[in-house]
Amino acid sequence: MGAGIALVEEDGTFRFINQNGAEAHGRDRTEIIGSRMHDLFPKEIADWQLARVREVIETGKEFSEESKIMINDGWQWYSTNLQPYRNAEGECVAALVIAQDITEHKLAQEKILASEGRLKAIVDSTDDLILVVNTEGKFTYTKVTDASEKLYADPKEFLGKNIAELVPEEIASEFLAHLEVIKKTGESRQMDYCLEMGGENHWYSARLSPLYYEDGSLEGVTVVAREITPQVLSNRALKNERDFSNSILRTANSLIVCLDKKARIKIFNDECERVTGYKREEVLGQSWPDLFLPAGYQHDGLTDFEKWVKNNPHGRYEGPIITKFGDVRTILWSNSAIFDPASGEVTAIAIGQDITMRKKIEDAHRKSEKKLRTQFKNFPIPSYTWRKEQDDFVLAEFNDSASKITDGKISKFLGKKLSVMYKDRPNYIANINKCYEGKSTFIDETEYKYISTNKKRYLLVTYSYVPPNQVMIYTQDVTPLKQAREDKIRTAKDIAGGFAHEIRNSLFPAKGALSLMEKGKNGNGQGEERHKKYLRITRQSIEKAIDITNQISLYTRMESEYFPEKVNLCSLINKVISSNQLAIEKIRAKVSFGGAKDVEAQSNTRQLYQVLNNLLLNSIDALTKSPEPAILLNWKQIDSSIILDFTDNGVGIPEENLQRVFDAFYSTKPDNGTGIGLAMVKKIIEMYDGEVSVSSKLGKGTTFRLKLKPA
Repeated sequence: MGAGIALVEEDGTFRFINQNGAEAHGRDRTEIIGSRMHDLFPKEIADWQLARVREVIETGKEFSEESKIMINDGWQWYSTNLQPYRNAEGECVAALVIAQDITEHKLAQEKILASEGRLKAIVDSTDDLILVVNTEGKFTYTKVTDASEKLYADPKEFLGKNIAELVPEEIASEFLAHLEVIKKTGESRQMDYCLEMGGENHWYSARLSPLYYEDGSLEGVTVVAREITPQVLSNRALKNERDFSNSILRTANSLIVCLDKKARIKIFNDECERVTGYKREEVLGQSWPDLFLPAGYQHDGLTDFEKWVKNNPHGRYEGPIITKFGDVRTILWSNSAIFDPASGEVTAIAIGQDITMRKKIEDAHRKSEKKLRTQFKNFPIPSYTWRKEQDDFVLAEFNDSASKITDGKISKFLGKKLSVMYKDRPNYIANINKCYEGKSTFIDETEYKYISTNKKRYLLVTYSYVPPNQVMIYTQDVTPLKQAREDKIRTAKDIAGGFAHEIRNSLFPAKGALSLMEKGKNGNGQGEERHKKYLRITRQSIEKAIDITNQISLYTRMESEYFPEKVNLCSLINKVISSNQLAIEKIRAKVSFGGAKDVEAQSNTRQLYQVLNNLLLNSIDALTKSPEPAILLNWKQIDSSIILDFTDNGVGIPEENLQRVFDAFYSTKPDNGTGIGLAMVKKIIEMYDGEVSVSSKLGKGTTFRLKLKPA
C-alpha cells in the first residue's frame, strides 16, 4: 500500500486525507475530512498525534519518527513524517502528515533481533555502551568496552540496581520520564546527558529503544550510548569562534560587505546599515552595483564579476556610494577575495571607511589654506613661519610686513636654520621649541634686536603652533607703548612720592612748634584760652594733612603690596564692626549682617579690612541725621563669585555724583573727607580680580556691592 497523506490543522481537524490514508484507518475519506483526531481515535493516541502536529506548526520544523499505533484492534508500525504547511503569507497553519506502513518491516526486524545469537554478535561488534533497563528502571544487561572510562563502577555492579541509585538525580529523572513515554507510545527516544568523572565532564548521546518479549509485551528499553565529548567541545569552540567573529563583524566601525560571484550581497554589517540607511534585510541578495554604485562607476568588470574578482583579488581605492536617501558618501575600500577550490565558489570581501567628512574637511582646508596664505601675505603685523626639520627649524616663510620692517633684508635668511641665526639668543630658540612641543599658543614681551637692521625694539611676540610641523610668529612693535607706560608710571610715582615727602617734612616741624606754643604761659586768661583754641584748630589741620599724605603714600604703593591670601568674610566683618563699636553706638545705629560663616575670599586680610572699614565709616557719616540709622551687610557665593552688599539708609548720593565717587581726591564731604577712601576701596578690590559698584537714592540710602573672587 502506498503512503497515506493528510493535512491536519492545529485543533486536530483533518482538512485533507488521501485514499491510502483513509483505508489505513478503515474509514472512508468523507468520514475523516472535517473531523477531529479525538473524534476518530482513542484519546491517548489522539493526544499523542495532536501534540506532534502542534509541535510542527509552532516550531515550523519538520519532524520524523517511527511509531506503533493501535488500528482496527491491531498494532501497526508507521514511519511518519510531519512537515509545516504555510499559507500565502508564509504563516505555518497546518501540518502535512505522510505515513508509510512499515509493520512488515518492523516484524521482520523484531524476528531478527529475537535471535539471541545474532543480537549478541551485533552487540559485541559495537564500541558503544549498551545497557538494558527494564520497565521498573533496573539494569538487566550491560556491555561496555572500557568500564573504567564509560561507567562509575564495574558493569557487574549495575545489574539489578535502579538507575536512580547510580547516576545523578536530574539524569535519572530525565531517563525515567523517557521510559514512561516509551511505555505509553512504544516510540524510541533520544537523550543527551553529561556525567562528571574524575573531575572532568563527559557528554553522551543515548538512543532509548523499546525492547519487547516474543509475545509483544514490553520488556524494557535498550540504551545505546556513545560518548560525544570531543564533538561537544569542538562544537562549543566552533560556536565561540563563530560568535566572536560575528560580534567583530557586526560591531566593527568599518563597513564590511561580502559579495558572491554575481556581486550579490551576502554580508552587510551594522556600520553599513548606519552609513547607507538600509536595513540588512532590505539588501541581502540584492546586486551591489545596482543598489549602491552611481552610473559613472559601474565599470565593465561588473558584467562578469567572478572573472573580474579573480583577476583583481586585492585592491585599495576610494569610491562613491549612494545611500537610501540619495546622499553620496565617499568610501575608502580595501578589497580581498576568498576562493573555495572544492566548490569553485568565489567571495569578494570589501572593508571600507566612510571618509566623506574627511574629504570635505580636506577640501575646505585647501581652500582655507589658500585664503590664509593670501591673508598672511597682506597681514599688517610682521609674521614669520618656522618649519621643523629633524632637530632644528628653518625659516620657511614671511609676509610683506616682515619684509618691510627689515628693509627687505629678511629674504636672504629664507631657509636658514634657527640654531644658526639665533645661536646667541637661547631664549628665542627655547620659546619656539616650547610652542612646538606643547602644540600651544602663547605671548611673550621681549627686547629684540633685528639681525637684518640691527635695530633694537620692544616686541610683543605671539608664538602659535601650526600642524603638522610649523611654528608661526607674529611680532608687534610695542616700543612706543612701553616707553609711554614707563614714563607715566615714573611720573606718577615721582609726583605722589615727592608730594607726600614735602608735605610730611613741612608739617611735622610746624606741629612740633605749635606744641611748644601751647605749653607757653600768658597772663591774660581770655587771650590764653583763645590762643589754645587756635592751637587746637591748627593741630587738627596738621593731623589731617599728615593723614592725607599717609593715604596718598599708601595709595601710590598699593600695587607693590599684592599679597593674596584666604580671608574669612564673617570673621573680618566682626572685627571691623567691633573696632567701630563706639562710633556706631554714638549714632545709635542698628548693624546687622548675614551670610555663610565658611565663605572665604581671595584677597588680603589687612587690605580688605581697610576696604570694609572705609565703607563702614562712610555709612556712619551718612547716618548722622537719620532718625532710625541702620547698616546691613549680606554676602553669598553665586557660581564663581562672592557677592557682598554693604547697605545703609542714610542721606544717599546725588545721581550726578555716583560716577565720580571712586575717583581719587573726589569727596562729597569737604570738611571731613580726604577723597582717597573710596578710590582705595576700588583699587584694592580690583587688584584681587574683583569688582565694586554703587547704587543710591537720595533720602533712601546707599548700597556698595563688592564682587570678590572665592579662595
